[in-house]
Amino acid sequence: MVVDPEDNSYCEVKITSPSDGGVVTSLTDIKGTVSGDGLVYYALSYCPAGEEEYVEFASGEEPVSNGILGKFDPTLLENGYYNVRLTAYSSLYNVSDEVVVSVEGQMKIGNYSIAFQDMDIPVAGYPLTVIRSYDSRRKSSDGDLVMAGIWLCPA
Repeated sequence: MVVDPEDNSYCEVKITSPSDGGVVTSLTDIKGTVSGDGLVYYALSYCPAGEEEYVEFASGEEPVSNGILGKFDPTLLENGYYNVRLTAYSSLYNVSDEVVVSVEGQMKIGNYSIAFQDMDIPVAGYPLTVIRSYDSRRKSSDGDLVMAGIWLCPA
């Protein structure tokens, strides 16, 4: 990419659909606007809410006016909240717009999950339980089984 230090143009971006807080259950068009004289390209990405590592799922180089920017596929994701970000890049600046969507439903392709109870220690009042689990939709796990948590439950 060539950077023009005299270029003061910037891009305008806006996601118009789905709306902030919207529910996504199947393949969904991300609609919006990307414009600006200095537009080099734009990218759509997502990450689970509260995390910082975004995954790009669509991009383009041409301006779009209230049209389809890409398609968001929640069928390979765990249910929960996700940030969907639209970022436009010019020669000097980048500008973003973001919405939070709720991925819901059971339309999960190739979903496989399993859990094992490794330990159950009866302690007076609060037994200690250790469970390992695997879920094919979790992209953050490096290996086979991960520790899901320790539960303290009243007896």
